[in-house]
Amino acid sequence: MRVLVVDDNVAIHADYAKILAPLMPMADPDALDRPALERPASGLVSAVRNPGTSPSYEMVSAFQGRQALGCVDEAVRAGNPFALAFVDMRMPPGWDGLETIEHLWALDPALQVVICSALSDYDWHDVLERLGHPNNLLVINQPFDAIEVLQSANALTGKWHIERQLQRHLARLEDTVKLRTLNLDEKDLQLNEQTRLRRLAEADLALAQKLEAVGRLAAGIAHEINTPIQYISDSVHFLGTAFDELLAVVAAAQAECAVAPRFLGDLGFLRDEVPLAIERTIEGTQRVATIVRAMKDFAHPDASEMAASDVNRAIETTLLIALNEYKYVATVDLVCEPLPLVVCNIGELSQVFLNLIVNSAHALADAGRDTVTGRITIRTRRNGDSVELDFGDNGCGMPQSVMDRIYDPFFTTKEVGRGSGQGLAIARSIVVDKYAGRISATSTPDVGTRFSICLPIVAGSASTA
Repeated sequence: MRVLVVDDNVAIHADYAKILAPLMPMADPDALDRPALERPASGLVSAVRNPGTSPSYEMVSAFQGRQALGCVDEAVRAGNPFALAFVDMRMPPGWDGLETIEHLWALDPALQVVICSALSDYDWHDVLERLGHPNNLLVINQPFDAIEVLQSANALTGKWHIERQLQRHLARLEDTVKLRTLNLDEKDLQLNEQTRLRRLAEADLALAQKLEAVGRLAAGIAHEINTPIQYISDSVHFLGTAFDELLAVVAAAQAECAVAPRFLGDLGFLRDEVPLAIERTIEGTQRVATIVRAMKDFAHPDASEMAASDVNRAIETTLLIALNEYKYVATVDLVCEPLPLVVCNIGELSQVFLNLIVNSAHALADAGRDTVTGRITIRTRRNGDSVELDFGDNGCGMPQSVMDRIYDPFFTTKEVGRGSGQGLAIARSIVVDKYAGRISATSTPDVGTRFSICLPIVAGSASTA
């Protein structure tokens, strides 16, 4: 351990050397007799305690405060700092003890200090007011007792050594923390990348599910379009034939200048049927246009982002799209109360409605229902700052073991090709995760199933929830 003695009295240095290093000769005894201002600026190594004893001290002498500061500076730069400094209070003509300690601590805050003086220029209150309340400071009075000096040296240098070990340990801990922080940052980046990829996968999954639904409904939609197209074709064909007959009647009338009774009968028939054919043609084209428009609204909604939307109209459009799924197994009971516009992506909600309606249709088919016995019940209403939507059926229902897993991705009780197990998982993700809404289900085997959806009216409600 390195100890610095700062005192302008040569004899005091000799006393410290006897106490701290009694078994080794003085390194340069003649130097101690020189005047204080002629001694080396870096101090004098006056004595070294025998390494065989414990602890071992290397004592360095300084006779003025500035000289002591030079010694501490040199030691800090060399990486071999002092553990302890014994500092006299009066050292004319330079700094006194308190000023010296202030400079030494400014350079090396870990330095342990013992104030040793026979003069009482400052009381303990003054010392604390000047230096603060340090825990590395002791005061002993001169003439000092050898045991008191040795015990102070042993205690403070031991404390200094423990603090150094603690600092090294803390430095190692900081390095470990920094390394682990870097590892955590790297893992965080990896997690963010995985999250990004998962979201992309979810988006792809939703799109795939939507395309699957559209594909599944394509055959039914083709049938729905084919029926009005067929009677449009029949009506147009009839109009063509009737027009030819009408031309023949007109030609005959012109030739005979009189109309025979059978032509009068033909004219009456044409007069009755041609308007009906025209009416059927117009109705068929309007129905085709409605189906095509509903398909367009479902597959490509006008707004791909959040916008105020009519939920009732979206339900009606979805029912039209899914008509071929349920028209042979159920009658739809639709009761829509007037609703405010809901801030949402209406295309996503239409996907939710479609999944619920198709599931009801499949449950009704499995229960053997028809248009007389099967019911799909849809209710909408406002409840404060939210809208509530109920989708119910009297189909085959589900046992509790199935209910516990209905929102699990890819879980399905349907045969291959009839369902992928993604519909309810995506529906819950849209309602709960994206809009901070709620979706719940109740079901009783052989009685039916009911899904309830609660959606905030405005986007702010979602973020608040």
